[in-house]
Amino acid sequence: MANAAQYEKPFAIRDSAGNVIYESAALYLSGTIDVVNAEATLAINRGEAVVVDTTTVSASKGIVFARWDYSTAGTDAIPQTKFAGKRTPASANAAAGFLGVALETFVPGALGRVAAPGSMLSVKCTVTQIVCPALLAASATAGAVAVATAVHGGANGSILGTALQENTAAATTPVGTGSTSQVGCLISPA
Repeated sequence: MANAAQYEKPFAIRDSAGNVIYESAALYLSGTIDVVNAEATLAINRGEAVVVDTTTVSASKGIVFARWDYSTAGTDAIPQTKFAGKRTPASANAAAGFLGVALETFVPGALGRVAAPGSMLSVKCTVTQIVCPALLAASATAGAVAVATAVHGGANGSILGTALQENTAAATTPVGTGSTSQVGCLISPA
């Protein structure tokens, strides 16, 4: 996990052909989590909500936590720790275990950075207006969030965080993000 970066300035890095190879859209990063994309065929795109993958168990993907009992188990072979995630599924009530928001696009099996809890940044959302301070949860669009409904209440890990800036393209009070598909979010999974 990286250190905090307060009020990061948005920027884009382009290659010699003019393609954006890295873009930052974070207001505040409390840290980053290195996550392996456990999707079978789909990339996790920057700005998409990411959930823990507890189903993939293979050598290249899945979660491997360090343990405190290696020496007492009679081995010094410590496995490499890793954390696997997937983009939020296209089901309003199927996502649980929110990690944060992808800071870059990364393909299946690749390692990517995800904004950690406590970070404030834009996240992909549905185009329905989200009024602050709504709780954000999974939507029927993969990788996107929407306002939490009764179906999310009480399910562990079903909330990504709180809307801090509305997803509006027009000048409103308070001023929106300038996009109907991006909402300002404080990542605080619950």
